[in-house]
Amino acid sequence: MSSNDSKLHTCGEKPDEHCPGFQRGDHSDHADTHHHHDHYHGDHDDDKEFYWLYEITHKGTMTPEDSCKIYDQHADDYEKLINGNYCQHLNFVVNDMMEIMKDKNGRILDVGAGTGANGKLLKQHGYNNIDALDGSKEMLKIAKTKNVYDNLIHLILKGGVRIPNVENDSYSAAVMSGVFCPNHCDSTIFPELIRVVKPGGYICWDVNVGEEIDKEKFNSDVEKLCKEGKWKKHKEKVHEGYCGEEKATTIVTIMEVL
Repeated sequence: MSSNDSKLHTCGEKPDEHCPGFQRGDHSDHADTHHHHDHYHGDHDDDKEFYWLYEITHKGTMTPEDSCKIYDQHADDYEKLINGNYCQHLNFVVNDMMEIMKDKNGRILDVGAGTGANGKLLKQHGYNNIDALDGSKEMLKIAKTKNVYDNLIHLILKGGVRIPNVENDSYSAAVMSGVFCPNHCDSTIFPELIRVVKPGGYICWDVNVGEEIDKEKFNSDVEKLCKEGKWKKHKEKVHEGYCGEEKATTIVTIMEVL
């Protein structure tokens, strides 16, 4: 299927060395969530106009369904935010994955695809077999206009939810940028991603060190899947950059499915 025909479907070792999840240790220097506008590092001054969208979707407590409703209402604003390079870390996970995945015909699942930033970057580098999954139907509509995805899957992915019409071992890689944060996804999605990524394939994600999520549970879930022989760590890399006004330390983790 060509990109122009995209379909929208509704529907026992040291754990820090081998199953990292989050790096442990004192990251108090990076955990401050207060924002200072005089230190803004976006490429465009207009990015500040859309900073509120990041705030309301990442702070406080709401369900992923409620977050997706906000994204549906403000998909155009989100697209402007991404185009303004508000969060530098969004490209880290894709760049790191491209260093190890040389087969550009391998099928890739972009989880939390949003309006298509990851897919666009992958396509620019010659990857030609990409599907998008996101909980916001309106953002997927924008992603479709970029003509980089073969299939678009409208789904709020969480523990116990199966991706419809996707067989076991379908993908060479799954990539996620900015999905492990409050009110979005959590580590309960990993078993389903392991199901759809074939052995020898990669599951890749990033996490900002200062994210206010349950790191202990996240680490425990990652390590449990290691002990069960479901995957192993292939690579971990720490990046320094900016997310809006804040310095951001981002950890990219790439696991190999067994």
